[in-house]
Amino acid sequence: MIIKKFIAGMCAAAAACCIALPAAAEADTGDTANYGKAGIVWMIKDYWDHRNTVESEPLDELENNVISCTHTDVNITGNGQYEVILEGYHVVEDQIPFTAVGTLGVEFAMDFDKYEDVVALTLDECTIDGVTYTFNEQPPLEESELGKVMKVKNAYGENAKTTPEMDANPWTTTDPISIKFTVSGLETDKTPDNPDEQIVTAYGNGSIENDPAEDDALPSEAAETVSSSAADKADADTGTDTPTADTESKSDSDDSKAEVEEKGSPYTIYICIAGGVVVVIVVIALVAKKKK
Repeated sequence: MIIKKFIAGMCAAAAACCIALPAAAEADTGDTANYGKAGIVWMIKDYWDHRNTVESEPLDELENNVISCTHTDVNITGNGQYEVILEGYHVVEDQIPFTAVGTLGVEFAMDFDKYEDVVALTLDECTIDGVTYTFNEQPPLEESELGKVMKVKNAYGENAKTTPEMDANPWTTTDPISIKFTVSGLETDKTPDNPDEQIVTAYGNGSIENDPAEDDALPSEAAETVSSSAADKADADTGTDTPTADTESKSDSDDSKAEVEEKGSPYTIYICIAGGVVVVIVVIALVAKKKK
């Protein structure tokens, strides 16, 4: 009896362990910590379009309009390599000769006080206008108006040391700008194929190529104004007045009046008939008198 109780107790303990182990494994490999975010930030010198932080929208120089483009930011959930992307935006062509890239880099929105021993952040490669650059030296993690940023292009300071050599010229296509980086030193590794890793946000129309052209059809009021201006210009060139609705109406009235004057009014016709009748009567009377 004692042996049976002992065996039963051992079986129960074994069963409890079988249940507890998966639970413990799930706790270890469940939702990973979110150490922060990262994304591409940029500012165009002398033109001033910008995206100041990963938490802000890309705006024009007066911050009145959202610039159409798409950003792929990432949640940093552990050690590993990440890729951040900007696509759909480039400096308009008539501005390119006068501009440079004030800043293009990766902002790391992390609690660096909490993870001060972490941070080994390494930029691996960058692709701009289809050209892939590798880093000969790591840019410093700078504190700036854009937050904590590792800058790739920097017209205000030094560009990153890359192969091929990086310059501060603006990119000229809406093709994806991609920057890959590696994080190490955190307490956990990133979860492979994490669906929550990437944060894709389309701003405005998603790409400036989707924006309507400035010379598209004007609103009706503007079209009427343009039409009126064109008519005025034609008058000035030819020295004639462009007919309007009022002048056309007046012209029609004058034509009708002339037509009436030409054909005569009904009263005039009646007077002529009456006059003719009187003449006939007088003639008959004279003839009758002559016979007598």
